[in-house]
Amino acid sequence: MNIILLLIVLAINLSASDFKKYEIECANNLSMGCRERAYLALEINRSYDEAEKYFLRACELKDAKSCQLLGYMYGSSNANKQDSKKRFDFFKKACQLGNAESCTVIGSIYSSKKHSNSTKKNMIKVKIEDLIQATKYYEKACKLGDQRGCGRFGATYLLGYGIKNDQQKAIKIFKDTCKKTSYYGCSLYISLTGHNMKYRDLYISEERILRKGCELNVSNACNDLGFLSLEVYQDYSKAEKYFRQACQLQNQESCKMLGFMYESNYTGKKDFKKSFYYFNRACELDNGYACQYTGLMYWSGKSIKKDWTKSAQLYQKSCDLEYSSGCRSLGSSYYLGEGVEINRRKGIELYKQACTKGEHYGCLKYIGFATQQ
Repeated sequence: MNIILLLIVLAINLSASDFKKYEIECANNLSMGCRERAYLALEINRSYDEAEKYFLRACELKDAKSCQLLGYMYGSSNANKQDSKKRFDFFKKACQLGNAESCTVIGSIYSSKKHSNSTKKNMIKVKIEDLIQATKYYEKACKLGDQRGCGRFGATYLLGYGIKNDQQKAIKIFKDTCKKTSYYGCSLYISLTGHNMKYRDLYISEERILRKGCELNVSNACNDLGFLSLEVYQDYSKAEKYFRQACQLQNQESCKMLGFMYESNYTGKKDFKKSFYYFNRACELDNGYACQYTGLMYWSGKSIKKDWTKSAQLYQKSCDLEYSSGCRSLGSSYYLGEGVEINRRKGIELYKQACTKGEHYGCLKYIGFATQQ
């Protein structure tokens, strides 16, 4: 009992020391100190008002993350500070300061704006000017590295919303986001294959070179042949063959692509058990996205017996592999006690970790639940 009391006293003293340290840093106009003090306000004092004060100061000092977190705070019902104008303004400022996911949020706000149609009173529509603005912000988000923004930027090219329709550009964007572990990008990429069929002749020499490499068991050559089979020939069987060969050569991307192919409604090869097998294999080869997705399969019981303990273990591996969504999923496991002993404080820390790495939903959960430990 004495040891427990000692640990509590030490924790209190440490927190008090941190409070003082970050208050001094903030007073000296160090934005990181202001932001860290805001975190303490949420996590220790459980005060949105106090956190708001320090986030505002950090944002004034051009800390993009603090501006972004204010945007989330003004959109959160839990914070009891909902204000759509402030939400927009702070996300916009964060975007201007280079915060990629904030640019995606601003794009989403523009693309979901509805306006009354004076000719049809019961109809609402999105103005073309708003779609143009949305596209501009999605493009900026994508250039800054936000894969959610890239997926939406690709969709604007595909649908011709706020930009000239260009399916070839859309597919290229979806392919790039897929390679960077975007579920949305991979799903759309697989469903829109064959877009380069009219340019087959241009790919003949490339295909010959890749075939020679694949015959020599160069995994990347087999992997690239899989993508070529989808893009140029719209041949799912060939793609399956080459991705499988590359996967056997321990190419994690090919194993992941097989997981998507067997899950897709468009390939004619839908097989959830095979999908699980290949996502799991990609995880064994240290693909962070595949570990998180396999964990979600165990969590939901999709194609495999539900096992929350296993899902938490896979989320942990995904997080250890620096995949931010894996950290957020692990946070939910701890916050809700699913597959691990409930530990809300640890859950909040993992939400913050995901948020710090740029994960949109991690930020939403951190701001929404940080005071509810």
